[in-house]
Parts: sequence; structure tokens; C-alpha cells
Amino acid sequence: MHADRPGRQLRSLAAPRTGLRDAGTWLHWLDEAFASTPARMWHSRAVWHRVASGRRHELRWLDDDRFETLELAALLHDIGRAIDPENLEPHGFVGARFLDDIGLHDVAPLVAHHSGALEEARDRGVAHLDMWQADPVLVEVLTYVDRTTGPHGESITLDERRADLVARYGVDGSPVRWFDETVHVAQAGAAHCAPRRALSA
Repeated sequence: MHADRPGRQLRSLAAPRTGLRDAGTWLHWLDEAFASTPARMWHSRAVWHRVASGRRHELRWLDDDRFETLELAALLHDIGRAIDPENLEPHGFVGARFLDDIGLHDVAPLVAHHSGALEEARDRGVAHLDMWQADPVLVEVLTYVDRTTGPHGESITLDERRADLVARYGVDGSPVRWFDETVHVAQAGAAHCAPRRALSA
């Protein structure tokens, strides 16, 4: 499924034994998984909280099943960074394999494809990129919320996110290119999160 990496071993993290669809269970798990990198925990919490708080407002148009999938994906979108802290593989695909293996088959595709993960995986030689077929609208929403949430949970704009990537990786850095190639996905997600007026009779 992924590029050959001789001798490469990912961190071994056991999944929760129960409550796999319960946000509280995963919040506790992520606290421990990201104990050495708490900023990642704050980011994950903030992305999840923004989605969860949209249930009665910006995202009320989603049915219950799709919303539950999106909410779990928002909380777990960076789980691959805990499993592969050195980020030698695309974290979206690391996380997706983990979630698929424990039975969260609806959540795994969103984690696999969020925020330009497909472009990153292709550049890194990951095979079978079509293994997970993700709901495109949910990918757009997740990508938008992820990319407009800063590393410590603060709300930022897409322009601010790009400027931060340029500062860290240079204008020609791969993360900047991946951002530019998929910014339209986040922009579509922004439209989905805009308040929708009820149609008049």
C-alpha cells in the first residue's frame, strides 16, 4: 500500500478497547498519544470542536450519519502524526490504515484524503491511492476547517495558513505546492460551512 521503507517501523499504539465511535474515548486517547506534542492535541481538539459546534448551525444540513462520520474524522484527522511522529509517511494515510484496521471504515477515507494528503502521498510514492473512496463534500468541509485552524487551535484564514507554510518551508516547499494545488477544496468547504437560508414556501 505504501512506498517500500526498509527497516521502517511505526510507533505501536493500541486502539481503545471500547467506545470507538465516542468522542470522549478518543479525546482521552489523543491526550496520551500526543503527550509529547501537546500543540497537535490542541489543534485536533479545535478542529473537532469547530465541527461539533456547527451541528446546529453551519452544518445542520448534514444528516446524522454523515455528521457523525465528519465529527470523528475531525477529531482523528491527525492521528497518523501520533503513530508516525517523524512524519516519514503521509500522515493521512498512516491514520487511515489504523482506523480502517479497527473498523472505522467510514472515517478512514476522510482522514486519508484531507488537506492535500492525496497529493502528498503521490509525491512520496504511495501506491493504491484509490483504496479509500471518500465523500467529496465531507473532505471539503474537513479540509477547510483543518486549514483554518492554527497549530494551537486558533482560527486563521487560508491566506494566513499559506503564509505560515511559506515561512516554514519556503515558497517552493512541497507543503506550499500541496496547499496551492488543493486550495479550491478548502474554498469549497468554506461555502458548505456558510449559513444556509431556509427556502421560503
